[in-house]
Amino acid sequence: MILILLILIVVVIAVGVFKNPSTSFTNVTIKNHLFKVEIADTPEERQIGLSKRYYLAEDGGMLFTYTDKGIYGFWMKDMYFPIDIIWIEDNTVVDILKSVNIPSTEKDVVAFYPYKPINKVLEIKSGLSDTFNIQPGDIITISD
Repeated sequence: MILILLILIVVVIAVGVFKNPSTSFTNVTIKNHLFKVEIADTPEERQIGLSKRYYLAEDGGMLFTYTDKGIYGFWMKDMYFPIDIIWIEDNTVVDILKSVNIPSTEKDVVAFYPYKPINKVLEIKSGLSDTFNIQPGDIITISD
Protein backbone atom coordinates (compact mmCIF):
# COMPACT_ATOMS: atom_id res chain seq x y z
CA MET A 1 0.00 0.00 0.00
CA ILE A 2 2.81 2.40 0.87
CA LEU A 3 4.59 1.53 -2.38
CA ILE A 4 1.48 2.36 -4.41
CA LEU A 5 1.10 5.65 -2.56
CA LEU A 6 4.75 6.55 -3.22
CA ILE A 7 4.34 5.73 -6.92
CA LEU A 8 1.26 7.96 -7.12
CA ILE A 9 3.11 10.81 -5.43
CA VAL A 10 6.03 10.49 -7.87
CA VAL A 11 3.65 10.49 -10.85
CA VAL A 12 1.80 13.57 -9.59
CA ILE A 13 5.07 15.42 -8.98
CA ALA A 14 6.43 14.40 -12.40
CA VAL A 15 3.30 15.63 -14.17
CA GLY A 16 3.50 18.92 -12.30
CA VAL A 17 7.18 19.38 -13.11
CA PHE A 18 6.94 18.56 -16.81
CA LYS A 19 3.62 20.22 -17.60
CA ASN A 20 3.99 23.90 -18.29
CA PRO A 21 0.77 25.61 -17.16
CA SER A 22 1.21 28.36 -19.75
CA THR A 23 1.39 25.88 -22.64
CA SER A 24 -1.40 26.33 -25.13
CA PHE A 25 -2.86 23.58 -27.29
CA THR A 26 -4.77 23.40 -30.55
CA ASN A 27 -6.10 20.78 -32.94
CA VAL A 28 -4.49 20.23 -36.33
CA THR A 29 -6.26 18.09 -38.92
CA ILE A 30 -4.51 16.65 -41.96
CA LYS A 31 -6.28 14.13 -44.21
CA ASN A 32 -9.02 13.58 -41.63
CA HIS A 33 -6.50 12.74 -38.91
CA LEU A 34 -6.68 14.91 -35.79
CA PHE A 35 -3.50 15.82 -33.91
CA LYS A 36 -3.77 17.50 -30.49
CA VAL A 37 -0.67 19.65 -30.47
CA GLU A 38 1.15 22.13 -28.28
CA ILE A 39 1.73 25.54 -29.78
CA ALA A 40 5.26 26.98 -29.82
CA ASP A 41 4.88 30.64 -30.71
CA THR A 42 7.54 32.37 -28.62
CA PRO A 43 11.30 32.28 -29.22
CA GLU A 44 11.81 30.34 -25.97
CA GLU A 45 9.14 27.73 -26.78
CA ARG A 46 10.49 27.33 -30.31
CA GLN A 47 14.05 26.80 -29.08
CA ILE A 48 13.01 24.11 -26.57
CA GLY A 49 10.45 22.43 -28.83
CA LEU A 50 10.07 18.74 -28.02
CA SER A 51 13.54 18.40 -26.50
CA LYS A 52 14.13 16.51 -23.25
CA ARG A 53 10.90 14.56 -23.58
CA TYR A 54 10.75 10.82 -23.65
CA TYR A 55 7.36 10.29 -25.25
CA LEU A 56 5.06 11.69 -27.91
CA ALA A 57 1.52 10.39 -28.30
CA GLU A 58 0.34 9.03 -31.65
CA ASP A 59 -2.07 11.96 -31.91
CA GLY A 60 0.30 14.48 -30.34
CA GLY A 61 2.83 16.90 -31.69
CA MET A 62 4.00 20.48 -31.65
CA LEU A 63 2.97 23.29 -33.98
CA PHE A 64 5.54 26.07 -34.40
CA THR A 65 3.97 29.29 -35.65
CA TYR A 66 5.59 32.43 -37.02
CA THR A 67 4.12 35.83 -37.86
CA ASP A 68 6.38 36.23 -40.89
CA LYS A 69 7.32 33.66 -43.51
CA GLY A 70 10.97 32.68 -43.42
CA ILE A 71 13.57 29.95 -43.67
CA TYR A 72 13.56 28.76 -40.05
CA GLY A 73 16.04 26.12 -38.88
CA PHE A 74 15.14 23.12 -36.72
CA TRP A 75 17.46 20.78 -34.86
CA MET A 76 17.27 17.60 -32.82
CA LYS A 77 19.29 18.88 -29.84
CA ASP A 78 18.39 17.02 -26.63
CA MET A 79 15.78 14.91 -28.46
CA TYR A 80 15.13 11.35 -27.31
CA PHE A 81 13.00 10.07 -30.20
CA PRO A 82 12.85 10.59 -33.98
CA ILE A 83 10.16 12.80 -35.56
CA ASP A 84 8.66 13.84 -38.88
CA ILE A 85 8.99 17.57 -39.59
CA ILE A 86 6.22 19.00 -41.75
CA TRP A 87 6.95 22.41 -43.31
CA ILE A 88 3.79 24.48 -43.88
CA GLU A 89 3.15 27.71 -45.78
CA ASP A 90 -0.11 29.27 -44.59
CA ASN A 91 -2.22 26.07 -44.40
CA THR A 92 -0.54 24.03 -47.13
CA VAL A 93 2.11 21.35 -46.59
CA VAL A 94 5.14 22.30 -48.71
CA ASP A 95 7.64 19.64 -47.67
CA ILE A 96 8.18 16.81 -45.19
CA LEU A 97 11.40 15.69 -43.57
CA LYS A 98 10.66 12.10 -42.57
CA SER A 99 12.08 10.06 -39.70
CA VAL A 100 14.60 12.62 -38.50
CA ASN A 101 16.81 10.66 -36.13
CA ILE A 102 18.35 11.83 -32.89
CA PRO A 103 22.03 12.75 -33.13
CA SER A 104 24.54 10.28 -31.71
CA THR A 105 26.69 12.98 -30.14
CA GLU A 106 26.47 16.71 -29.44
CA LYS A 107 28.71 17.45 -32.44
CA ASP A 108 26.28 15.56 -34.70
CA VAL A 109 23.53 18.14 -34.05
CA VAL A 110 22.68 19.88 -37.32
CA ALA A 111 19.94 22.26 -38.36
CA PHE A 112 17.33 21.36 -40.97
CA TYR A 113 15.74 24.03 -43.18
CA PRO A 114 12.78 24.18 -45.54
CA TYR A 115 13.52 24.79 -49.20
CA LYS A 116 11.22 27.83 -49.26
CA PRO A 117 9.82 30.33 -46.74
CA ILE A 118 7.20 28.90 -44.37
CA ASN A 119 5.22 30.21 -41.41
CA LYS A 120 4.33 26.97 -39.64
CA VAL A 121 6.05 23.71 -38.80
CA LEU A 122 4.36 20.61 -37.41
CA GLU A 123 6.44 18.00 -35.59
CA ILE A 124 4.82 14.59 -35.16
CA LYS A 125 5.93 11.10 -34.22
CA SER A 126 8.31 9.55 -36.74
CA GLY A 127 6.58 7.56 -39.48
CA LEU A 128 3.12 9.10 -39.07
CA SER A 129 3.44 11.18 -42.24
CA ASP A 130 3.78 7.88 -44.13
CA THR A 131 1.08 6.15 -42.07
CA PHE A 132 -1.44 8.89 -42.95
CA ASN A 133 -0.01 9.46 -46.45
CA ILE A 134 0.65 13.16 -45.76
CA GLN A 135 2.02 14.80 -48.91
CA PRO A 136 3.09 18.25 -50.10
CA GLY A 137 -0.03 20.09 -51.23
CA ASP A 138 -2.19 18.69 -48.41
CA ILE A 139 -4.24 21.27 -46.55
CA ILE A 140 -4.14 21.51 -42.76
CA THR A 141 -6.94 22.83 -40.61
CA ILE A 142 -6.21 24.43 -37.23
CA SER A 143 -9.05 24.63 -34.69
CA ASP A 144 -9.56 24.88 -30.94
